[in-house]
Amino acid sequence: MDIKAGFDLPGYLDSIKEVSNESTRKLIEKSLDASGGRYPQAAKWLKTTPRVLRYLYKEKK
Repeated sequence: MDIKAGFDLPGYLDSIKEVSNESTRKLIEKSLDASGGRYPQAAKWLKTTPRVLRYLYKEKK
């Protein structure tokens, strides 16, 4: 990255958002796999509620 040549901040932020979404999705999937698909248990491990976990899982797909 050459700062002198210019910096594409919107593109960079989109890239960060994609990485964050992918990481969140993978963490949720691994937690659900480990819990046998039980949202309450996976949510407990991730220190959130089953409702929030379902929302995030659908949003990050």
